[in-house]
Amino acid sequence: MVAPSGQVANWLGQRVDGKEIYEPINVILFDPIAKTAVEAQDRLVAASTAANFPARSGHSSGYGAIIDGAVYPELPWGPGNAFSDEPFVLSNNHGRIFGPHQLPTGWLFVGAFSREAIAPTEQVKHSYESLNRSRDAFAHGMVTRANYRIASFISLGNTILDQPSRGTGDHDGIAILLEATR
Repeated sequence: MVAPSGQVANWLGQRVDGKEIYEPINVILFDPIAKTAVEAQDRLVAASTAANFPARSGHSSGYGAIIDGAVYPELPWGPGNAFSDEPFVLSNNHGRIFGPHQLPTGWLFVGAFSREAIAPTEQVKHSYESLNRSRDAFAHGMVTRANYRIASFISLGNTILDQPSRGTGDHDGIAILLEATR
């Protein structure tokens, strides 16, 4: 995920165990049904809402992701919006999705999901909690409520474990590939 500055997104600059946390792509979505980019976006927003991850305000925004050499802006639209399972004033799983990128057989999106806890005594009121838990919660909602299936688990090789000043927290390097079924 790319921050509004054009640099790698770094979870609000927070440090965990002395390391800056970089935000990896951990969800890939494929829609083989939509006929247009607008339809693919609309279907994704509707599915995320059905999965209990509607667009909610109060989050950081302005991110992008690179797919096949092109930078795609984040969904959902609007300043401060993210797909989230709770309001920003509560601990929540939230994420941004980027795309759609057209493939010969459908539309591809990528997403970065994380779990944040409320840290009322910190200058920044949210603190990093997990990347894997949020990825898994989003995937579970999409499968059980939104007509998606888990098509695969893809090793993206995007973990940072052995560097002293930066890392990817609990991210295991796996992206869940979700495919729309109707």
